[in-house]
Amino acid sequence: ELAPALTGDTVFRIPSASTASALPAVGLELLPANAVPSAAGLALDAAANLYVGNAAGGGAGEVLKITLPAVAPAPFATGLDLIGGLAIDGSGDLFVGDTRSCCFDARVSRFDSSGAPEGV
Repeated sequence: ELAPALTGDTVFRIPSASTASALPAVGLELLPANAVPSAAGLALDAAANLYVGNAAGGGAGEVLKITLPAVAPAPFATGLDLIGGLAIDGSGDLFVGDTRSCCFDARVSRFDSSGAPEGV
């Protein structure tokens, strides 16, 4: 039997994901368990940096940038809420879809490659 993941908040690196099957979770962790408590949404830029949404809610949501080899994620965009999705366009801008928990309205925010907010 394969070893399971210990928590539901771990980011894994799966080699050859298109052909992977029946992989053990142990040993494939990109970050330690609980490094991203409410992981939601992933995006990969042209330089192979990984962006992970942390859908913490209450204005504490953030996007973390993981540069390999990963030691710890670095905050990239903060002040978000319940993150639902991430996407990167051809120019390297990051788009974040989130829902504000105060009033349950959805928005899309745009950040340049340095993490500075831009208008959408």
